[in-house]
Amino acid sequence: MISNRQMKRTLMIELFSTTGLFLSAMAENLQQLAGGMAAAVVYAAYFLWIGKDYDIGQTGKIRKTIYSLRFFIYACFLGSLIKLLVSKMLLGGSSGWYVFLPVFLLTIYANHGGREKRARLMEALFWFVFLPLFLVLILAVKEVHAPYLITGDLKPAKSIQVFLCFCSLEILLFFHGKIKEKIQPLVFIFVLNIFIFIVTVGMYGSGMTQSAELPVVTIIQMVRLPGGFLERLDIFILSFWILSLFAIFSAYCFYGTYYFHRDTRQAEIPANSSDRKKISWISLLFYAGVFAVVIWNRLDLRSIIHVFQTYVLWMDIPMAVILPLLGRPGMKRTIAATMLAALLFIVTGCGPKRVNIEDRAYVLALGIEKQEQIWKIGFFLPENEYMEVQGKNWDEVAEHFQKSSEKELELGHLKAIVIKSGTDVSELENEWKEQDYPKTVLLFETQDSMKKLKEADEKTEDSLGTNLVDLAERNKKETTLGDYLAGIKTMPKLRIRTDFLTIE
Repeated sequence: MISNRQMKRTLMIELFSTTGLFLSAMAENLQQLAGGMAAAVVYAAYFLWIGKDYDIGQTGKIRKTIYSLRFFIYACFLGSLIKLLVSKMLLGGSSGWYVFLPVFLLTIYANHGGREKRARLMEALFWFVFLPLFLVLILAVKEVHAPYLITGDLKPAKSIQVFLCFCSLEILLFFHGKIKEKIQPLVFIFVLNIFIFIVTVGMYGSGMTQSAELPVVTIIQMVRLPGGFLERLDIFILSFWILSLFAIFSAYCFYGTYYFHRDTRQAEIPANSSDRKKISWISLLFYAGVFAVVIWNRLDLRSIIHVFQTYVLWMDIPMAVILPLLGRPGMKRTIAATMLAALLFIVTGCGPKRVNIEDRAYVLALGIEKQEQIWKIGFFLPENEYMEVQGKNWDEVAEHFQKSSEKELELGHLKAIVIKSGTDVSELENEWKEQDYPKTVLLFETQDSMKKLKEADEKTEDSLGTNLVDLAERNKKETTLGDYLAGIKTMPKLRIRTDFLTIE
């Protein structure tokens, strides 16, 4: 048996990792956050209610198999997330499988000892996970701008995405105890996620958090400790976030093999029984399958999140709600009503409306100049693709872009803006403040024409936006969009010399 303190701390770690990592990328303002979290509260209340007299270990073979398959998918997603997180933040995009391997082996070691051993490990990790996060949030809270938190309208699709971040609330069924003892960690998780959202969105607005794959990690990269202590704070915090993801990853591996684990049936099966060997083989296949999928996976972070969210919304959550109701007396009508509601939800077209990745035009850099009250905007896209559009204002430019392109304009990955010398961009400032422009976008001033910028872009392997970011880092000269909007109008001078980009 595990103690109440161990149960609470285990729940806190397991429920926190994925919500805290992605919540700020799902909602644009507090209204959307409130809608999603209200649904999550109802979802949690359902599992607290159903868990009073529901023993998940006493379900039939079919339900046990369904639970195991569902948790296998969760484990594959979380394992891939760990690998991609390390690859993106620490290894520059190279494979992170050799970092995932020790996490995977530690998971097997922790789970092999049963629930008590996992509980002791989670209790030991508790302060290692949360203390550094609290430190960063406290340092960052002074930079919060309240207007960023209320900009925009209530969008049901965004609230649904917030709700999906709390899909792991189902693990409440695996913890036996009084409801009030489970409520305390739930309150902690909800309050902490609200705090994280306020800090991340409040610092730089929803534009950056919506465009960033990992908003919390991005914010951490901008926070500096007083006195320059721990310059690479992002790596320090990232290591603890990996520990947090390890907690929920190991949890789903444990629950996925829960019915085949030794400590759940040890009293029923003799030590030398062939059934005991069968149990070990099933668990082995589970872990081997997870490892193979994680190593084989070639999807990028955005793609795998999109696929997983779609699966959770249309398949996993309905199963999570219905499975505990099966076999309960008088629940047939409830199940029928739930399925009917889900069907109506699909037919009416509710749920997050998403544009496929291949249907988006990802703008990596903008070139801006104005001639006789007409804006001339150059859009620099991946693979050195370029499109030039004119208009009397930004809305007209965007409209002309959409008419000229089959793809939807996407500015969330914008890296740099190059402004022609003498161009007054004050008209665009409101657009930059309100729309999906990341506040970390770099600004440059140039005397060269858009044509020369296009020619320089064509002669490089990477995009213009990526080259400008590298150039600014090498020359230690950076002015971000956030700096500009805060009143710093001085920008590095960009020049093109024999088709090469330089900063004066």
